[in-house]
Amino acid sequence: MPLRPWTASPTSRAIAVTGGPADGKSTVLQALADLGAKTLSADHLAASLWQDSEWVSLVAEVLELPEPLTKVAVRQRITGDHEARRALNAVSHPLIFQQLSDGDVDAVEVPLLIEGVLMQNFSQVWVVQCGVVEQRRRLTLRLGNEAAADSLMATQLPTTCKIPFADTVIRTNVVLPDVLRAVRIAWERRGGLR
Repeated sequence: MPLRPWTASPTSRAIAVTGGPADGKSTVLQALADLGAKTLSADHLAASLWQDSEWVSLVAEVLELPEPLTKVAVRQRITGDHEARRALNAVSHPLIFQQLSDGDVDAVEVPLLIEGVLMQNFSQVWVVQCGVVEQRRRLTLRLGNEAAADSLMATQLPTTCKIPFADTVIRTNVVLPDVLRAVRIAWERRGGLR
């Protein structure tokens, strides 16, 4: 499985949807899909890598973990260890981004857009934000405890650091109809479908 760097077409019109964990990126991406946009999620592509035995073995090797490899073991290994996280990203991101470039899409959910310095590959950057208190509450519900939520939040840039890169900020700490309205307005402002 060759690792190739990813670059989108210089004329790429895709929107990058980014933000922190539990900020509501998937909700925004689904709202765009409901408006007729062709969408893709880097997280879903990353999850599909687990079906590739060659990639799984490579991850076990670079993270020095025993096989059979589990997602829990990988998460524990990279939490708080920036070198391990970089090693995982080095063997994962080129494959994910290559798959992104193979698709003709209008909007792509890219959680690590800013961290990976990939903004130039998209026509617009939409940052999704619910606020730190709400983000922590959502993550605690999702993961089962506050320590796990805090640990996950510490692995990415705070969403407030991503806002300066945004063409549009979508706030998701409001009722769903307001989120959907904000997405529709931003989508129409952008010009809707190609």
